[in-house]
Amino acid sequence: MPFPVPVRPTDLDRVVVVAEPRHALNLLRLAVLRNDDVFFVADSMPAEAWLYASRFAVEVAHRAFEPRDLAGAAALLLALPDPEQENTILREARRRKVPVHVVNRPLVSDLSVMGLLEGADRRPAAA
Repeated sequence: MPFPVPVRPTDLDRVVVVAEPRHALNLLRLAVLRNDDVFFVADSMPAEAWLYASRFAVEVAHRAFEPRDLAGAAALLLALPDPEQENTILREARRRKVPVHVVNRPLVSDLSVMGLLEGADRRPAAA
């Protein structure tokens, strides 16, 4: 397994987030820091995450992940309660050569999202 690579905000274009409700808001915040093209896929998400997504024009698909969701993706942030489901999505991302950060599973992650936090200029709050 390669050592996770730090990713700088300027390295990313379209970021796809697939997350369960308890990780939804934090991953959205992380993805939106310097990425204008964020696509979020979730069966359900808390109201706070919906509001945040609408403030920053995040494209949201209220459904289960589909392989086509990775089209044009530069990175995938993944956090699901079912390891089998995570592994299925991880395999698809690797097949498409999309680097992945899996929350709480650094040994299977291809990248480290800490680079997103270093020097991030924090987008201003939307009105």
